[in-house]
Amino acid sequence: GFRRAECRTMEGHADAVRVLERLGFRRECLIRNFGASGTAFIQYAWRIEDHVSRPYPQGAAGATTARAA
Repeated sequence: GFRRAECRTMEGHADAVRVLERLGFRRECLIRNFGASGTAFIQYAWRIEDHVSRPYPQGAAGATTARAA
């Protein structure tokens, strides 16, 4: 399993921002001068704790418990 995923998109790319936000990603920061030509990018992150209110089970035994709950 994983607890976090990151994605970066060029600032002003409205379609990409809309898709990321629909998928549950949250904006973290603006990264200036990141692209090859000094383009600014926006960093988004998807974190399990933003979507699961109870402790996230660990390992195969936890996955079985999560399905049963």
